[in-house]
Amino acid sequence: MLIDFLNNLLAGERNVESITYINSEIEPETKDNKGVRIDVYCKSDDGSVFIVEMQLSKQSHFVNRAIYYVARALVDQGIKGNEWDYRLCPVYGVFFMNFKLPELHGKFRTDAKLLDTESHEQVSNLIHMTFLQLPLFDKKEENECTNDFERWIYVLSNMEVLDRMPFAAKDSVFQRLADVCDIRKLTRDQMFAYNESLMSYRDYLSSMDTAFTDGVKEGLRQSIKCMLEDGKTISEIARILHKTEDEIKDVLKDM
Repeated sequence: MLIDFLNNLLAGERNVESITYINSEIEPETKDNKGVRIDVYCKSDDGSVFIVEMQLSKQSHFVNRAIYYVARALVDQGIKGNEWDYRLCPVYGVFFMNFKLPELHGKFRTDAKLLDTESHEQVSNLIHMTFLQLPLFDKKEENECTNDFERWIYVLSNMEVLDRMPFAAKDSVFQRLADVCDIRKLTRDQMFAYNESLMSYRDYLSSMDTAFTDGVKEGLRQSIKCMLEDGKTISEIARILHKTEDEIKDVLKDM
């Protein structure tokens, strides 16, 4: 399934025939540095490295994190001694994001490579990063998908609400995906881990929502406090903040 996805992602650029999963832990170079744990870390038969990461919750420095992962995968190919001549294999990073980042300019898919800024020709094939902002995927119905890459993204984006696996009749890989993702087939331990992960994610969303609400309230309190110190009346503050006087008084009770 991973080979099929990668080949559809990289259609026209390269073809992956086989992959070998490797340890998802990239050890630090020194004891003082941090190691890296990657969701999916594998190599193809020609030595190319593939990193696949899925991030549900928003991270402000996610692009930096992606660059770091790819850079570590390159550095990890180094060989100690005088004989090594910096022969490196390409690293492909695929980053699924269940959120949007402004630096990716409102695009569902962004491909980043090492290019000449004037000619836009590729300088090196060693780095290829693909960022997929799932909230910007615009295929809402399965019949809108025109190729297998779009079908993959449609399934991955909607899997939790699908009653059946679409495209299974068209391509056996999606039938295989349906079998793998059927939670009814999970073992007891797998089901426990699945539910634990789901609860952790929901708890995270709840805590973020609470933090946002508390932040808005604190911001309102600080604004009212500053305006009171400037000598403004409650009615003036209510007009400025588009609130009723009773709402301003309720906030003052908590101050």
